[in-house]
Amino acid sequence: MIEKIQMTDYAKNIHVEAYTDGYAYDEYDHFYLLSVVGPDSSVKAITAGIVSNRTIEIQSNSQNILLSSPWHYTNKIWSVRLGIGMLHQLVISELFFPKERGQMLIFVPEDEQPKRVVFSAVKNRYSVPALNSWAGWLFETLKQEEALDQLRGNVTVFRLTTSEEQLDALITDGIKSGSIGFVEEAS
Repeated sequence: MIEKIQMTDYAKNIHVEAYTDGYAYDEYDHFYLLSVVGPDSSVKAITAGIVSNRTIEIQSNSQNILLSSPWHYTNKIWSVRLGIGMLHQLVISELFFPKERGQMLIFVPEDEQPKRVVFSAVKNRYSVPALNSWAGWLFETLKQEEALDQLRGNVTVFRLTTSEEQLDALITDGIKSGSIGFVEEAS
């Protein structure tokens, strides 16, 4: 769904509008993913405002959402020119590309199962033993342990906050309790 996005700076008498088809934000109204499309100058003004920590407003069907960029993370911006003066920019938090262990964000495409995407991210990032049949169990267990939560917005993004030690302990407990085993089952 396409929604209007705008940024207003009353002190500088600036008001720009464009559109968004994808965004994700946390409980503090900090966005971590934002897709902006529209006239070249409007899109550039909005993304420049984002980078300089200005507040943006998304006019959603149900409400107006005021968002800002978290000051302690940097963003990457990708651009694609669409022709006739139109531009598409994607603003993505550095947490989608973490360099060290700890907090990370995981984007789930529309046609994918969240438990599979999260499980794949865990397997790729941590050196813990994990069988594909554990995907559902691990997904639910991480949510129960508050190590995995879903961000708000109109796209599916999960925030994973865990350590290798915590994953080892969860898997060990799962094996001891019989919740998971070493026989690979069809899932």
